[in-house]
Amino acid sequence: MLRDGRIPFGARHTERSASIFGLIVGLSFAVAVSFAGIATVLPDAASLLVVPAMGAAVLAVTYLLDPKASVVVFLLLSLFNDTVAIYFGEAVKRVDEAGVATLLVFTFWSRYAAFVRGLTALRDGSFAIAVFAGVLSSLLNGVPSGIWTAALLLLVKGVALFHIVRCLPYRRTDVLTHAWILLPVGFVLLLLGAIEFLDPGRFQAAIGLPEYIRYRAGLPSVKSLFFHPVLFGWFTAFLALYMLAGFVVFRRWWLLVGALLLSLGTLLSARRKPLVGMIVALIAGAIATIAPRKTLHSLKPWAVILAGVLAISVLFLPILTGLYSMSIARYVESVQETVQSVGGTRAPPAGGEETEQTAQARTALYFQSVAIAADYFPFGVGLGRYGSWMSRVDYSPVYEEYGLDTVPGLRPQNPRYATDTFWPMVLGELGVIGFFAYATFIGTLGWMLLRLARRSTDMLAKAFLLGTVLVFVEGLTESLAAPSFVAPPVAYFLFGSAGMALSLAASPTTASQHDV
Repeated sequence: MLRDGRIPFGARHTERSASIFGLIVGLSFAVAVSFAGIATVLPDAASLLVVPAMGAAVLAVTYLLDPKASVVVFLLLSLFNDTVAIYFGEAVKRVDEAGVATLLVFTFWSRYAAFVRGLTALRDGSFAIAVFAGVLSSLLNGVPSGIWTAALLLLVKGVALFHIVRCLPYRRTDVLTHAWILLPVGFVLLLLGAIEFLDPGRFQAAIGLPEYIRYRAGLPSVKSLFFHPVLFGWFTAFLALYMLAGFVVFRRWWLLVGALLLSLGTLLSARRKPLVGMIVALIAGAIATIAPRKTLHSLKPWAVILAGVLAISVLFLPILTGLYSMSIARYVESVQETVQSVGGTRAPPAGGEETEQTAQARTALYFQSVAIAADYFPFGVGLGRYGSWMSRVDYSPVYEEYGLDTVPGLRPQNPRYATDTFWPMVLGELGVIGFFAYATFIGTLGWMLLRLARRSTDMLAKAFLLGTVLVFVEGLTESLAAPSFVAPPVAYFLFGSAGMALSLAASPTTASQHDV
C-alpha cells in the first residue's frame, strides 16, 4: 500500500516489469532512429515515403508487444524529431503523422469498445463542433482542399493521441515505469545543457548541431540536444511540475530537489513562456489542493516549494529582472507598432531584435483575429488560412487583406512568426462558433483532470493526476503565445498525459488501492 507515503521503488515485480518495459522502449526507439538513417542513402522523393513507413512499422510491432510502450516510443520520437532530422533529413519529420495514424488504426482494431465507451457529449461533442466549423468555413471560403485537409490533420492529431492513450488500461505501476524512462532522459538533457552553457559554440559544434546562440538578459539560450531552446525550456518545466506534484503528495525531499534542478534547465533556456507557465501552474495547483478544513496543512508543501523558487530567484535575480523588463518593453511597444503598421500609416522597420519582431507579430495576430471573426462571422476564414502552419506553407492571402504582410515575421518572404500564437488561429480559422467550441473542449478536459485530482484517494494516482493538472495549466498558459495544443511534441505530451490520467483514474486497481 501507499498509505504511509512511501513510493514503492523497491518492489521486485515492479522493477522487473519496468525493466522489460524499458527494454522494449529502448530497442524500439533505437531501431526507429536507425531506420531514419536510411534517408541519407535514398533519393529525397523515396525517403519521404520509406522513412515514415518504417517508423510506422516499428510502432506497429511495438504496439503488438506492449501498447503502452508504443506510446512512449512515439513520444520520444516526437520529442527528438527535429534533432534526428538534422542528421538524417527532412523525411524524419513525417514520422509523427504516420505514427499517430498507425496507433489510431491499432486502437480501433483492438479497443473499439473502450474508445466508444469513453466518449463524452460535452468534451468530445464540442471538439466535433469545432472541427465541423473549420471544415465548413474552409468550403465556404474556397480554401484549396490540399491546404485545409492538411491543416485539419494538424488540428486533430494531438486529440487523436489523447483518445488512443485513454483507451489503454493504465495502472499505478505504469506511472513508475514511465517515470523511470522520462526522468532520466530529462536529467541527461539537463546535464548536457549545463555543459552547453559553459561554451555553447563548442558544444553545438562537437555534437553536430547547427549553431544557435542567442543572449537574453546576458544569458545564452541553452537548447541541449534540441533544435531550439524553447523545447528544452518546456520539457524541463514539464518534468519539474510532475516532480513537484509528487513532492506535494509524498513530501519527499528528493522530489523537490530534482524538480528545482530541472527548473534550472527552464531558466537556462532563457524562454519566458515556460517560466511564466510554471508560475501560473503552481499558483493554480496550490489553489486547487486547498482543503477547507485543513488549509494550513494543505498549503505547507506549497510554502516549501515557494521557498525553493524564491531561493533560485534570488540567485538569478539579475537575469529574471532582465527578462521581465525586456518582456514589458517589447509588448508595450509592439501594441503601438501594430496599431501603426496594421493601420497602414507606415511599414515597420525590417530590422530589430528577434524578440521585438515576435512580440509585434503576436500582437498583430491577436488584433486582426478579432476583426476577422467579425468580418467572417460566424465561421472564420477557413483552415490553413490564419496563424497556422499551413498558412505559412502556402502563404495566406488573408495576411495581405488585413495588412499583416508588412509586419516583420509575417511577410511573404519570411512568415516564421505566423505560428507563434494559438487562440488567434482558432478564432480566425474556425470563427466564433469554432472558437467557443474548442475553448469548451479544453475547459471541459481541464475540469475533468482537476476533479479527478481532487477526488483521488490513492496517493500515487493523486500525484500523477495533480502533475497532469499542473502541466495542463502550464500548456494552457503557453498557448497564449505558442501553438501548444497543435504543435508537436508539446501537444502530444499534453494530450497523452491527459489521456493517461483519465485511464488511470478509471483503473480498478487505483480505486481499490491494491499493492504495487
